[in-house]
Amino acid sequence: RATGLVRFEGDAPIVRRSVEPEPDADVARDALEFFFGADGEVFRDFLLEELAASLDAGARSVARPPGLALATPRVRTFLAKLSPELTADDRASIDNARKLADFLLRNNGPDGDLAALAPRETSGRVLRQLRALSPVVAERQADLRVFGARLAAKLAEKQVARTFDALAGVVGPAPAAVSR
Repeated sequence: RATGLVRFEGDAPIVRRSVEPEPDADVARDALEFFFGADGEVFRDFLLEELAASLDAGARSVARPPGLALATPRVRTFLAKLSPELTADDRASIDNARKLADFLLRNNGPDGDLAALAPRETSGRVLRQLRALSPVVAERQADLRVFGARLAAKLAEKQVARTFDALAGVVGPAPAAVSR
């Protein structure tokens, strides 16, 4: 009969050990302390730029403007400027984000495919690690909120800049007054 306290392997009972904090939690705590501390500012700013670039490029890669056959060239130009085609740098940002996610989640899936991280395929090991790390992450909630707000602001800044660029292309400069 299973009680949860003792498990039998062969003839010898093995008593379940007390739960000790995972070493991953200590490592994560130290990493977050560095990341959100004064010494981590350069890395934090770098990661902010990379995340904003990869999220922006990723969003543009899946959300293409509709093909408007009846739209005027001005409208098509405006929409194209709101969501420009991906550049080589954009594709590299997306690829780097995948590599970072693989590294942080210790994903050893086929060719680093992020689809392997879908809930139906998430390993018990990854779930245990995430559960162990959630209290550590909760300790840094305020720092994470600030970082998230900075990331959202950076993404908004990119879109606002594209919108103004697109509007400038459509509106253009006022025609010069003709002197008589």
